[in-house]
Amino acid sequence: MNQEMTMMDYILLQPETLQEIFDRREENLRDFLALYQQVQPDHVYIVASGSSYNASCAASVYMRRALGVDVTVHCPSQIPAVNAARPLVMAVSQGGESTNTISAIQAMKQYPLIAVTGRDECTVNTLCDRRLPMGCRMETVGPKTMGYTATIFTFSLLALEAGYRSGKVDEQTYAAHTAMFAAVPEQVKENIRRTKAFTEKHLDAFCAMKKMAFTGKGVGAEMAKEGALKVLETLLVPAIHYEFEEYLHGPLCAIDGEMAGFYMIAEDGDRERMLKMAQAHDAMNGRSYVIAGENAEDGDRVLKLLTSGDDATVPFEVILLPQFISSEVPVKLGTVNKGMKQFRAFDDLVRMKAKR
Repeated sequence: MNQEMTMMDYILLQPETLQEIFDRREENLRDFLALYQQVQPDHVYIVASGSSYNASCAASVYMRRALGVDVTVHCPSQIPAVNAARPLVMAVSQGGESTNTISAIQAMKQYPLIAVTGRDECTVNTLCDRRLPMGCRMETVGPKTMGYTATIFTFSLLALEAGYRSGKVDEQTYAAHTAMFAAVPEQVKENIRRTKAFTEKHLDAFCAMKKMAFTGKGVGAEMAKEGALKVLETLLVPAIHYEFEEYLHGPLCAIDGEMAGFYMIAEDGDRERMLKMAQAHDAMNGRSYVIAGENAEDGDRVLKLLTSGDDATVPFEVILLPQFISSEVPVKLGTVNKGMKQFRAFDDLVRMKAKR
């Protein structure tokens, strides 16, 4: 890969990358599983920032479920108090040069540490006991897309394998979840096709947006977090994210003639309530968009996707629309890399990357 790669190139590489991660899981997870068996942690602490932080938050939902232990995610600038008897620390950084993550590792070096990175050679790897490959090639563009989904998929598979080997996941569940994750790459391929068509249809409206709100529930709330980050760093317009119930308790008052809303519909008891909220937003300004499964009612601004029906695969389904918007709007507006130039200017002053 070279410097000419674009965000869209990496978005389109996601099915292939996810398939590679699934096929190579035994080799890639070997070091992590050995350390997990050695430590037998009662609490997993994940330290990450940016999209790596968002990916870790999304993955932690399934990790807690499969591992049967507490899994918490922390910003490197807020080192947690470690009260666990057998802690395991995972330091996540795609490039392996985030200065805040490096500082956090040095502050937690007394605990078992594993680096989760996209590079063989980087500072983070040198500071940790073992390394877990992120499972994807390095992205040469600033805003990460493929690395985000690759991190979640890798974490999901490691949780399934570790949970099975430690007796927290039974044989039947292991087989069912292995089959569920095996289907993800092909489902992403089809959902990319649907999202591409939806984006092309609404691209003019997306280009005119001045502020955006992303709302979800459960894992969908974590997707809302990453969706807002993506448009902030690429479209350079205000974007907020809220868990659905929290959005109802105040933030919805900010809906005006310009606020676009993206509703990541949960397939649970709140489904109808979330749809009603999206409809109310649409009645106010005609700028409401719904991301849902195939059972959703048809609508001009409803993106219907293939879903597994399990929260574990939600990250690979609903994140595609924010990724497409973040890629295609700057292309049409002629503002590609504008945000990255500003990031680099700040990096020159405050050194967010140890090496660049």
